[in-house]
Amino acid sequence: MNGILDKKSMTEEHVKLHFITLVLVSRWGADKITMETSPANILTAGRVRIKGNIPSRDAGRRCDYVLWHIRATPLAVVEAKDNRHSPSAGMQQAI
Repeated sequence: MNGILDKKSMTEEHVKLHFITLVLVSRWGADKITMETSPANILTAGRVRIKGNIPSRDAGRRCDYVLWHIRATPLAVVEAKDNRHSPSAGMQQAI
């Protein structure tokens, strides 16, 4: 990329826009990718908290990308990080 930002100053959103999304769409197809997907519907919901006798659930985290095999079958979760983190930094979040 010969643009305004160098890789070290890019945010996670810049990395997703200029690198990850382009590769995923070219290799997987735009119709089988969802971005910023709420895991409450497909993977896991948020943590359960109990205050007195009243249970509540925290909001679940969002996945940067979910790759789908067919309509109701998520195949992979892709977690993006900026260039100040190692590739393994998003492993726990993706799990």
